[in-house]
Amino acid sequence: MTPFPSIKIFCIYTGVAMAFTFVWHLTLFGGLLALAGRAEAKNKHGFLLFKEVTPLSKAQNKSWFYRTFMTGGINPDDPLNPIDNQEHVGMAFFRDKFGQALNLGWVKACVLVFFSLYLVGGIWGVTEIQEGLEKRNTANYDSYSVQYYDMDDAYFKKHAYVISVVITGPDMDFSSAETQNQIDLIIKTLEASAYIDQNLTQNWLNDFLDYVDRNKGYTDIELPIDTEEEFAQTLKNVYLAGDNPVRLDVAFSPDGKKVEAGRFLIVVRNIYYYHYYIGMKSKDITLCSFGKINEQKKFSELLVWIFLFR
Repeated sequence: MTPFPSIKIFCIYTGVAMAFTFVWHLTLFGGLLALAGRAEAKNKHGFLLFKEVTPLSKAQNKSWFYRTFMTGGINPDDPLNPIDNQEHVGMAFFRDKFGQALNLGWVKACVLVFFSLYLVGGIWGVTEIQEGLEKRNTANYDSYSVQYYDMDDAYFKKHAYVISVVITGPDMDFSSAETQNQIDLIIKTLEASAYIDQNLTQNWLNDFLDYVDRNKGYTDIELPIDTEEEFAQTLKNVYLAGDNPVRLDVAFSPDGKKVEAGRFLIVVRNIYYYHYYIGMKSKDITLCSFGKINEQKKFSELLVWIFLFR
């Protein structure tokens, strides 16, 4: 399935329309054709169905308006007369000219060659389809933003996108080793994708635990993290003290005694041209994590977001 909502909507609409048209042709359209055939056999007017019209051969002395709008059908007394059986110009052309040309050997050969080329081109085109959308194509050809998109593609697409992984839950305890292991499993599962650069992941939880572990041997500093409150206080008042930018990735309870949510940033790599293609890839690589976490029923919310998920 395509990740583009507009294409999904169009495909659903087209499929429903085709199904409706097929059923309509089998039912209502066929019934209307039968009624039209009966009306034509009875020389009924095409618009005023209740009125029977006069054959043109019997209305030669009538006015032009009458002959044009109020006549039709076949004279039952002389059904083969040329006035009521005039050939349509288009019908005569396709029967006598176009049909005759199609029966020529070299024309048949040309038709087969052109159709074969059309078929081969269509098959080749399907194999060359690359799903995605280049942002430069969303701007006017004379817009200055086209040059910006080209330069952005040329120099800054190796690590262009960041995926936010937000984990929260009412019964979630970040001080628990089990919770920490589950979060680590999620991050590593996401990092296993070829589109993720694991060296650039911003994992404040691992950094904080490493910070605590490195300072265990010092007697002049205490970093208790055994309980939920101690974990939150040490994280907030020691590790995140000052203007540490990681403070933006941790949400504390109003009283500061609990970590309510955490955000982890994963950097996407090697997506150069198809900007919205990463949206689909990022969704794909998160499915495994959702499955694992749902089995544990530990977190009430696991949100993985990139602006391309729109």
